Amino acid sequence: MPKKIMLLGDSIRLYTEEATRAKLGADFEVYGPRDNGRFAAYTFNALRAYLVECPDPDIIHWNNGLWDCATPYDDGVMTPLDVYLDYLDRIHRMLAKTGATIIFATSTPTRPEKETISVPRSMRHFNTDIERFNRAAAEMLSAKGVLINDLYPVVYPHLYEYINGEDFIHPTEAGVDAISTAVADFIRKTADNM
Repeated sequence: MPKKIMLLGDSIRLYTEEATRAKLGADFEVYGPRDNGRFAAYTFNALRAYLVECPDPDIIHWNNGLWDCATPYDDGVMTPLDVYLDYLDRIHRMLAKTGATIIFATSTPTRPEKETISVPRSMRHFNTDIERFNRAAAEMLSAKGVLINDLYPVVYPHLYEYINGEDFIHPTEAGVDAISTAVADFIRKTADNM
C-alpha cells in the first residue's frame, strides 16, 4: 500500500510539487493543496481545509518562512520572529494530531538582487533574515521531534543557476530538479525508516 504524503507550504512547494510527485513514483500517494500556504499564520488557518482534504497522512513535508521573513515595506520583516515561531508551534501541534511523521523544510535563499530592488507589489528578501528564521525554526521544531530537511544549502551554492532572474525567488528548471530531488530523497529515506 502506498505511503500517503502531504506536502504543505508556500510557492516553492507549488513549483516543485509535480516533480517531487514524479520522483517519488507509485510507492507514494502525494497530496498537496492547490493553495499557496503563504505565511505561517495563513497555513495555520488553512489547516482546517488541508487536513480534511488529506486525512491520515503517513508523512507531512511542510515549510513556511519566505513570506514571513520578507520585507514588504521599510519597517522590517512581515512576521516578527517570535510570532513566526509561535505559529510554527501551533501548526506543529495540529499536524502532530494526525500521527504522521513530520518533516519541516527550511526556506530556500533568494538571489541578492532581491535585497535591493524596490518594485511596487514586490517584497524584498534578505538572505540574512532567511538564515535567521531557518535557524530558529529548525532549533525549535527539531526539539519537538520534527525532522529537518535543510533546503537552504541545496540552493545557496547555485543561486544563479537555481533561482530565476525575473523575480529572484522562484526556481529555474534546474532549481526545481534540485529541490524536488532533495524533497523526494528525504521523504523516501524517512519512509524507509518508519
